[in-house]
Amino acid sequence: MSVNDFSSIEVINASAGTGKTYTLTARVYEEIENGLAPEQLMVTTFTNKAAAELRERIRLRLLMAGKSSAAQRIYDGLIGTVNGVCARLLIENALDAGLSPSLNILPEEDADQLFRVAV
Repeated sequence: MSVNDFSSIEVINASAGTGKTYTLTARVYEEIENGLAPEQLMVTTFTNKAAAELRERIRLRLLMAGKSSAAQRIYDGLIGTVNGVCARLLIENALDAGLSPSLNILPEEDADQLFRVAV
């Protein structure tokens, strides 16, 4: 899959307890079965707890299917919160973008001022 191949982007939008993690686990497993390398994954969710649970469920499903190599490589994919995945991408690609890999989170008290300047 190339960076420009968006054919497998899927948005799952549902309330708590409706099976999002189950559905995502099944979809990711299916993609890996169809040849997607675990390190090519990008799956985002909104909480660290949900991201950790999703990563573990995918890893366990791969282990149960005898795919130990893919299960180990699941940690090389981007599975995390939206903020966490974006931060990792910024850090990993900072030098290519001409930026410092030292990522600083904007202090909350500066956010309003920066927003006003941007607007």
